[in-house]
Amino acid sequence: MVSKSWFRNLADILKAETGDLRELARLAGSDPATLYIGTNLDGVDIRGQDLRGMALPGLNLNRVLRDERTLVDADSLHVAEDQPAPPLSAMEEDFNAVALILGTGLSAQSLRQRPQTRRLKVFERNETQGMVEAARTGLPTFVIFTREEIDAAGRAAAALRHQGIGFIGVLRERGHFRWGTPESLTLSEEISPLVVVVPHDQGFGGRTDTVIGEIRDFISLAIQDWSLVTDAVVPEELNIFMRARGFGPQREIDATAQILDRMATQDLEHRSVNLLINRTQEDIWVRRPRSKVAERVFRPREVVEQHDISGRNPWREYDIAVLAQIRLAPHDDLYFDTARDLVALVQSDARIYTDEIVLGEARDIVVSRGERARAPISWEPDQSAIEAFDFQAAHRLELSEHADIPFIVFRLVEHGEIWLSARDLVGFSFNAENAWMLIASQLRRVARSRNVHARQDYLGLVLRAALKRSPPRRPDEDPWSLALHTGSFRKDWRVTMTDLRYTGDLFNARLRLLHRNRRLPTGEADLWIDLNGPRLDRSK
Repeated sequence: MVSKSWFRNLADILKAETGDLRELARLAGSDPATLYIGTNLDGVDIRGQDLRGMALPGLNLNRVLRDERTLVDADSLHVAEDQPAPPLSAMEEDFNAVALILGTGLSAQSLRQRPQTRRLKVFERNETQGMVEAARTGLPTFVIFTREEIDAAGRAAAALRHQGIGFIGVLRERGHFRWGTPESLTLSEEISPLVVVVPHDQGFGGRTDTVIGEIRDFISLAIQDWSLVTDAVVPEELNIFMRARGFGPQREIDATAQILDRMATQDLEHRSVNLLINRTQEDIWVRRPRSKVAERVFRPREVVEQHDISGRNPWREYDIAVLAQIRLAPHDDLYFDTARDLVALVQSDARIYTDEIVLGEARDIVVSRGERARAPISWEPDQSAIEAFDFQAAHRLELSEHADIPFIVFRLVEHGEIWLSARDLVGFSFNAENAWMLIASQLRRVARSRNVHARQDYLGLVLRAALKRSPPRRPDEDPWSLALHTGSFRKDWRVTMTDLRYTGDLFNARLRLLHRNRRLPTGEADLWIDLNGPRLDRSK
């Protein structure tokens, strides 16, 4: 509890006409070295040698004034150029790393919004000198920049000139990886070692830029174990950082397939990999065995397995992360071979090596290398073709990470081809020997697509098949039948999918049918997909 004398001292200070630190400290009965008086208003005049005891998190330090005439031993702060800088002020002693951000879309607030990076001291473009002074204390230092700011990053590097600096290049354009070209690597030789952070593709057929999360996770990793990062990063090489969070019962395997997908879409070939594997509290408590698939796919030179039952795991945001040296690989041969290895490891089935998957009715479907293709811009599915389509007419599988969802629907309807990714094949149970399980596996990705029209086309194909298997008693009163056969399903209706569950031979999700002009759902049902195909359960 605050004593009355404390308030009296504070009143004396507020009424004092002097600004001298020693006199103010005498009035407060405090030590001049630790006294701080101020408000969270911009432009506040801080009179003191340091800021110990400060409790104003809203204070904008960039607009704070300091009166050096009242400093105790002010001469001690003037350090010669060849002498090490003094430690950070007492308030800043709580920071454990320093970062300079160069480029639009990067902010100090977003970088520091996780517990792992909350003690990160962030400077912006116009604060380079402050960053240089802070970096001289020896804290881990990061220069984070977009490709457009590579020259500014070079100037910052020239000003730093000390060990313990990490350069983080931010890649924003999916499918346009250019950090690895000789021109970009020779623009500024002092920008080394460079780690390029590749954004995570959250949506199939669209992307949410999660590059801030990638940067934050890499920085927290470096702060946690600086030697691990410095040992893994090769200055002369092109280094990347990727991480993924898996879905379903085999999270690590699904995350491995996601990283393989991202490398393929960026035309990257991994050369040397440090693999980081996160083990959750649940994994440890139930003694769930760890999958070795990621190790056998990436063949890492080092595997770091994180066990932190205290809940302070810096990598808990994802299941698998890689810090790797890569090179540009214009051909898909490596991806195709690696994807086949991944699927074969997961399925433990030699048939994947024969390019054949045996489906129902003794039909052989050849898995071949998919092309880099997109659906024709002007193409829209013909309503009659959509309604007449039968999944059993599919006769070929194409393995590719370059097919977006409009192209998948286009090839499925027009050519009877199912275009899959390694992630789809990993989720598919080969023991099922049924094409419906392939569709169910792919549906997990389609459900998260932000390409609304193409997602509706795909779901419409599945729902029409479900209506054939589980027809309503009164089609003229069933909202699903009415919506699918009005001719405007693609334009006027939306289907949301939640609570997805997939075990390899059974798929289940909760569906809601919405009209664009109505607030409340028109219909609700459970979608089930098993070896016999899809069906709708309207009982709930």
